[in-house]
Amino acid sequence: MREKKRKYSSNTQNLIINPDNRRPLPQSFAKEQHHGAVIFLQALKTKDSLGVGEFPDLIPMIEWFNEINFDVLQLLPLNDSGLDPSPYNAISAFALNPIFLRLPIPQNENQKIIIRKLKTLNECKLVKYRKVYLLKDDYFTDIFANIKDKKQLYEELDQFSQESPWVKMYAQYKLLREQNDWKPVPPNTQIKKLSASQRERFYYHLWVQFLCRQQMSQVKSYADSLQVLIKGDLPILLSPDSADVWSAPSNFNLEFSAGAPPDAYAKNGQYWGFPTFNWIEHKEDLLQWCHSRLKNFEKYYHAYRIDHVVGLFRLWTILRGKPATEGKFVPSTKKAWLSQGKSILKKFLTFSKMLPIAEDLGSVPIEVKECLQTLGIPGTKVLIWENDMNGFPIPLDEYPPISMSTLSTHDTDLFKHWWNENPKTSETWAKSMGLPYKKNISKALLKQVLRLCHGSSSVFHINLLQEYLCIIPNYTWDDQRKDRINIPGTVGDKNWCYRYRPSVEQMISCRQLKELMRELAISER
Repeated sequence: MREKKRKYSSNTQNLIINPDNRRPLPQSFAKEQHHGAVIFLQALKTKDSLGVGEFPDLIPMIEWFNEINFDVLQLLPLNDSGLDPSPYNAISAFALNPIFLRLPIPQNENQKIIIRKLKTLNECKLVKYRKVYLLKDDYFTDIFANIKDKKQLYEELDQFSQESPWVKMYAQYKLLREQNDWKPVPPNTQIKKLSASQRERFYYHLWVQFLCRQQMSQVKSYADSLQVLIKGDLPILLSPDSADVWSAPSNFNLEFSAGAPPDAYAKNGQYWGFPTFNWIEHKEDLLQWCHSRLKNFEKYYHAYRIDHVVGLFRLWTILRGKPATEGKFVPSTKKAWLSQGKSILKKFLTFSKMLPIAEDLGSVPIEVKECLQTLGIPGTKVLIWENDMNGFPIPLDEYPPISMSTLSTHDTDLFKHWWNENPKTSETWAKSMGLPYKKNISKALLKQVLRLCHGSSSVFHINLLQEYLCIIPNYTWDDQRKDRINIPGTVGDKNWCYRYRPSVEQMISCRQLKELMRELAISER
């Protein structure tokens, strides 16, 4: 690897700053480097969790991060996605997924039966998302039905809904979806007067969200006490069958779908099925919606990932039913989309104290990346994709400090699998990094790669948890395909159903893993 050309200041307050309004990093991020890992919550399992990882399972992970000197715990989206395991197909921009709730101790035989079923599902190699979602709903429904004095509870839930106005809309939408056997509900469909049973179910959904807030808020409070920062993930797009689209359809262009144009990765482009935003006619309404959303998630996160940040500038827009190749960018002119994206991101910076970190991967115009740097918003650097204009890998010490370095994402293979399956590319990359090359990467060599990643010029160094587990014998699956979380552009029962092979208890007690993580957290540039 080339000798370093420049040194960066260790004073992050001077290093990362917004030239437009002199906005420094939030005080909690005011240090030279941060190390962390991405956790897919539903993939965790503990002796106490049932079927999926749960909010309280993050507590021992936070303790472990504090012990190994990792200070950023990044989560994939926690939004309620209904019966779909993909957290990026959210049915609410605000609601947390009740599948992550820890269940109270069973009080009757029916609840005990449900617990036994969930314990069985906890042992499956892949998460049985739909079964767990419905069983947990049955469990909480039984608890709610047996609450004797609901008057006081309803008063507390009314207070909760006043503090969180979105929750009433969400509860009514959820009620309608259930009554319609989870089929789409036409926009603005309303129940004019709730029957007694509907009223109870409406308050049930308020109550479940109240419990979600309670449990996840406790997680953040605990993280605060140990100075571990939680980074959330807010999907930019929503399901067309979501509470937000149902309640305010004019904010969205329902006759169009977002997607991606044809490129080297998808010659026919991509059709995602998510409606696009109506920024032209409803910019103020959408900004207010974004403001409410960010304030809501401040209760749980210190930072957040802006998914597909280029979509705030321009979206590949496809008429519904047409192929992605017939789409077009909206706005169409550089002046228009650059102005739109910059104005939205500036608002984001005023809406919340959380630090945004952008996902600016793929075919992103250089002007977007320059805008992020100007505003002091870190972008994402996947090491194997960072090349200069001539196609040569960019030295890691030349990454802009306003960035996050990583080896992979939830939509890609792990680094080890990329290396083994792309020998020509990985050999070229290895030589550029000053690494020895072997056709099948060894654990020692993978450890060197992780050390490079954690020693880049980026302020943030955050990898999928699986990247570290690859070093430990029997901590990843024998079939490497099982270590991947999602394959974009495909629909299958293995997408978003990944489960970590070791339990949380095994991970945090593994001496070899602990020593590895500690060593990486003190990697020097």
